[in-house]
Amino acid sequence: MVVQPADIARIIGGLVILTSIEHWQIFSLVVSVQSSPVAAALAFLLLVLAALSAIGLLTYRVWGFVIFYFFTVVATVGFSIPLIPFVLRIFPIASRPWLMIAINLLLLLVVATLHYQRRKSRFQKDEPS
Repeated sequence: MVVQPADIARIIGGLVILTSIEHWQIFSLVVSVQSSPVAAALAFLLLVLAALSAIGLLTYRVWGFVIFYFFTVVATVGFSIPLIPFVLRIFPIASRPWLMIAINLLLLLVVATLHYQRRKSRFQKDEPS
């Protein structure tokens, strides 16, 4: 059984959903009265990017890859969220930031590779034989 690029994209889409579920308290900043408008806007942006990237990756759409790039940057820089849920709990606190960066960078590279393969296969279909 060979794993297809669409299957890997769907797995990553599922990870986005699981990550969103694990970090639901960040999304609750949107409705929190005590948060600043900037934090609420950033949390709302993260929620929208998570939902759209999950949908795009699960349906293997090109726009899902592009939105995932933005989701990764906001999740990493804005909220320090690892994109593989629950994995950092087994490591010491001192090493967690570096592991989060490595995990998110690895997933970003995997998605960029899948995006390249998707565009390449679409281009080859459009070429006359």
